[in-house]
Amino acid sequence: MVQFWICRFGVYARTIALSPIILCCGICAIFETFFFCNQKIPKSDLRGKRVVITGPTSGIGKETAKRLAAQGAHIVLASRTRSPAIEREIKDAGGSVSLIHFDLLSLDSVRNCARVLLREEKIDILVLNAGINTNFPTLQHPDIPRCTTVFGVNFVGNFLLLRLLGFEKLKNTRIICLSSVMHHFADPTKLFFDTENLLPMLPADYSESKLAMNLLARAISEARFFPHSSTNKPIYAVAVNPGAVSSEIWRHTWPPIKPLLQLIMTLFFLTPDQGAATTVAAAVQPTSIVPSNTYLTPYYQPSFKLPGRSGFEFVGPFAGARPAFCRIPSCEHEIASQLWDTCELFCDRFLTDPLT
Repeated sequence: MVQFWICRFGVYARTIALSPIILCCGICAIFETFFFCNQKIPKSDLRGKRVVITGPTSGIGKETAKRLAAQGAHIVLASRTRSPAIEREIKDAGGSVSLIHFDLLSLDSVRNCARVLLREEKIDILVLNAGINTNFPTLQHPDIPRCTTVFGVNFVGNFLLLRLLGFEKLKNTRIICLSSVMHHFADPTKLFFDTENLLPMLPADYSESKLAMNLLARAISEARFFPHSSTNKPIYAVAVNPGAVSSEIWRHTWPPIKPLLQLIMTLFFLTPDQGAATTVAAAVQPTSIVPSNTYLTPYYQPSFKLPGRSGFEFVGPFAGARPAFCRIPSCEHEIASQLWDTCELFCDRFLTDPLT
């Protein structure tokens, strides 16, 4: 537990240390932004399309559902709770709606959701949006021994859902994985167990869960995710950074710092509607504009190149959806393979029992 909090403090400290760079990048971007930023909301005719969105009842997920419904889509709300108000908003926006129970704190719930989706005629767009950014109220995932709540909710549950749905169900689906700028701070070695020194709990936290989502999108788009992938073809998959968004994901923040966080969010964070821009772009833009295996950010990205990590992805003028630099380990395939093995260990009985 002590080691966990030391690691989390280190992430916060590194972010604070970068704040001068981030501030300068934001100021430098403003002038060019006035002339070159395109903030138009991408649109497409989604009539007849089925869109499955996890975590759709608040924040980014809710705004994503409303935007896609406004373009005629049928929205499948994969959610822990029913929200009649959200359903009305989606219908008022011009779409239709249905509900599937989906709770990432319960792998049985993930299995049941997959069972229902396999009976559906098709899934045109799958948005893996649901997530949390803190382990409160429990450090260990209630359904996955030796796994933190954050990593279990943000990644392992999504891994299980995709494996249960399988290649044949998803081969014509657009898959959108919610990532974060915090993936830049991830330690890839925390994504899997060292077989020579098994830890009591996988140390992966929020940053690692978002790196894992990037690896997931890349593996799907390169036909490396599903078993027997040599017989499969690439599936369209994109990882998106919604930006720093004032949303319900911060609800478990340590109470003493909540007032300060609220002030910072009011001054600098994006609205949930702005945070949905990258997801919507990935869902509706032609592949010529947003190719598979792209990483999108909502902030202005300069035309000049900067080496390595830059402040432009952390904060800046809102620009809709822009391709950005994604930090991937040099031994990506090996790490991804070990990550899949670890998740298969976590989900063993849920993967081996047939869906009936």
